[in-house]
Amino acid sequence: MRGFVRIALKAALWIGGILLVIGGILRIWFMDVVVVGHNGMSPTVVAGDHVLMWRGASDAEMGDIVVCRHPSDPNQMVMGRVVGTGGKIIRDVRGQLEINGTRPDYDMEGGRTYSFVNSDNDNRTERYTRAIEKLGNTEHHIWTREDFTFRLRESRVGPARYYLLGDNRSDPGHDSRSFGDVPKANCIGTLFMRWKPSESGAGDIVDNGWLDILD
Repeated sequence: MRGFVRIALKAALWIGGILLVIGGILRIWFMDVVVVGHNGMSPTVVAGDHVLMWRGASDAEMGDIVVCRHPSDPNQMVMGRVVGTGGKIIRDVRGQLEINGTRPDYDMEGGRTYSFVNSDNDNRTERYTRAIEKLGNTEHHIWTREDFTFRLRESRVGPARYYLLGDNRSDPGHDSRSFGDVPKANCIGTLFMRWKPSESGAGDIVDNGWLDILD
């Protein structure tokens, strides 16, 4: 019995060591850890989440979450979901997103609401309605504050640029509604996994946890 335990421990140590080496190689050459600084992408990620990012975003697809340099301030980083690429027309129709004349599939999940302590808004508790939106090959959650109506100035996305929206549609200050479309050359990576949830516990109400794949 002791021999079996010794062999099992040795195997576990070998596997752990190999995983650490693989993780180190990926960390050095292919990915970075990003700390989310605001709630513009909630409920998918919230302020304080540590998320993993594949480097490079020149070929990001509709629905991908990208990190880019601000189009007018390269020292500032922005984050958002790609809802438009070069030539597409983005607008709202009666409070819903429309892309090239088509609205993404949208499911209100029965109108369920959540109370969320928004650290971007003086830590006030606000009521949000969550929905599922299908965009490209992804289905992801978005939400809207109960007292907010989604509005979007009609825009045609420029060549080799992305139009970014946050999943928190009630926060226009952190996406292309505020700063316009973003050159692809400004975008440094694509988010794919939550490594560690925020210590504030803000994501608990929507079950955000460790090692969640980001849709």
